[in-house]
Amino acid sequence: MNVMRKHYSNYSEGVLIHENGKAVYCNNKFLQYIKIVDAKQLIGNNIIDIVHPNYQKRVISRINKVVQKKVSNNPEKQILINSDGNAFEAIVKSEPLFINGGKFVITFFRNNSKHNEIYGNLISTDSAGLLNELLINITEIRNYFEYYSQIHQTENDIKKNLVKNWRYNFFEVIKPLINKLKTTQLNKEQLVYLNMIERLIVNGMVNLTFIKSLPPDFTQQEIQIASLINADKSTKEIADLLNISERTIVFHRSNIRRKLGIKERSVRLNKHLSCPE
Repeated sequence: MNVMRKHYSNYSEGVLIHENGKAVYCNNKFLQYIKIVDAKQLIGNNIIDIVHPNYQKRVISRINKVVQKKVSNNPEKQILINSDGNAFEAIVKSEPLFINGGKFVITFFRNNSKHNEIYGNLISTDSAGLLNELLINITEIRNYFEYYSQIHQTENDIKKNLVKNWRYNFFEVIKPLINKLKTTQLNKEQLVYLNMIERLIVNGMVNLTFIKSLPPDFTQQEIQIASLINADKSTKEIADLLNISERTIVFHRSNIRRKLGIKERSVRLNKHLSCPE
């Protein structure tokens, strides 16, 4: 648990670890979200108390599923209550966490109020404002990579959570910013640099996520596409993201299936990639 505390103390998203419905750890960002100065005010208390009454039944059901089935849940909008009694919207995702025989749950929170404010006004935001927001989020991604390199090889739960949060940040935050920037009045050179930034981020996620789990004869392009397939991206979405044709993606998907030994067309490639042997 000490490793978890050290790692998540300055994490860019709110983190709450709980067991049997009781809070056992929260990071600085989560304390900011719920407007509490000292974590001791929260530790040992029922976590359901910070959830809006309209969402409590749903939250209890989601947490029970994480514990009983040992599976993570998908990000979902929830309404939480801070210490002032005011409600705020957050995107919440939980993962099972097994430490020293305990059945803990780690939950990540992203305060959605600022996100909605930014992306609700994308139409009226100029390229300078969009670029500034993009740089802020890229800095957060860079911090994730720095944390990742410091984590011991055996601490797989932490690494898995990091990878999932990188993906969320890219596809739900950075990618929309890049897409919007591409529609602004960028010159040819600026557009080239923006495409390079996009490609570098994708390559960074790919290298950490899949190189060790895929066969050695996979090409870099196949590794990249395999990662995006595992992230539930369609052929069209992958083609748009990598700026290549859908026919090329189909060709690579066929090669990936062949190299993985998948002969039955009924076997979904993304499911197979999410559970490497």
